[in-house]
Amino acid sequence: MNFSPAQGLCLLGAFQAFQLCVVALILKVENRRANGILALAIGIIGLLLFMGTFRFGNRELSSYRYEWIHAWGTLAMLVSPLIYLYIRVAIGGFHFRPQTFLHFLPALIHFCLLIPLWILTYEERAQLVETYLDLELYRSFLPRVRIGALQAVLYWIACFILVRRFERHSAQTASFSDILHLSWLKWLTHLLIVLLIMLALGRLIAFAYVEIIGIAAFTMFLTAVNITVMAKPELFQGIPLALQLPTKESSQEGNDGKYSYSSLDEPRKKAIASKLYTYFEDESPYLNDALTLTDVSQALGISRNHVSQVVNEVCQKSFHDFVNEYRIEAAKKLLLDPENDYLGIDGIALEVGFRSRSVFYSAFKKREGKSPAVWRKTV
Repeated sequence: MNFSPAQGLCLLGAFQAFQLCVVALILKVENRRANGILALAIGIIGLLLFMGTFRFGNRELSSYRYEWIHAWGTLAMLVSPLIYLYIRVAIGGFHFRPQTFLHFLPALIHFCLLIPLWILTYEERAQLVETYLDLELYRSFLPRVRIGALQAVLYWIACFILVRRFERHSAQTASFSDILHLSWLKWLTHLLIVLLIMLALGRLIAFAYVEIIGIAAFTMFLTAVNITVMAKPELFQGIPLALQLPTKESSQEGNDGKYSYSSLDEPRKKAIASKLYTYFEDESPYLNDALTLTDVSQALGISRNHVSQVVNEVCQKSFHDFVNEYRIEAAKKLLLDPENDYLGIDGIALEVGFRSRSVFYSAFKKREGKSPAVWRKTV
């Protein structure tokens, strides 16, 4: 059998998948379940690519044992649910329950189509295989219906919704917007959407080469993930507990609003708000560039949910905006003082608790309507 470029792509992708699985599994992190699920998803992709080295030999599809052909479809139907579960576990607020395994029901049904092949006679098995191949049941468990493709689209949409939910939650719990793990989850989700578009275009424009386009896309995906993880290995360390979605908050969100079940009355809200303002004005916690809602609640001795509710309802802001307003006011004082000219605008941004120039400029312009340099000139 001659070695083709398609087989080379398959082996390259399979090797990278194996490498990523090892990295994800050997790291000693607090949230090992998330890494384990991601390693399983990447491992299945790697196994599919490795099996592809045999598929792209000089043999026709019909010359392979049906069990191998069918196994590709079964394994492929596991990837989307696993990546969805990885994101759910990574962002917090999720526990495995018996109904969680319903995510793997389509793959199980697809696998069950193999059972008759083990109990039938040779002639009956051959006839059934021909029927399966004719109906394309190796791609789905319904005749000529590509359940796997529909499943992938639905799960990628679900992943996108989860990441957006975590992004909104981060604005309520973190004083910084440049959250590395949020960027990683957004990047992962967007890349998966790009892969789906590539596969769809391959099927519409170059149907004869759709499988080659598929393995090329997944190999590129694994290469991109590999490079990203090598550059930033802390991505596999997991999202800090203070930034994760708490299960209690999720269960309290009702149809009437996020705090519809809160026991706080108006006098108690005002008392907490007063204590919060005093703490920020006297202690200047906003100078800490890694300040979180948990840090503030611990300093005040008040539950995180109550502090979050007061910031949202009394101050009419997200926690992120609330902290940044104090940082910007501190930055304005430094900008107007000639003795701080040696710091430069970048230095002033770091001095008041911003992590980078870009984040400082974005927050300053959002509040003042102009950049820090222009504001200083006009004032």
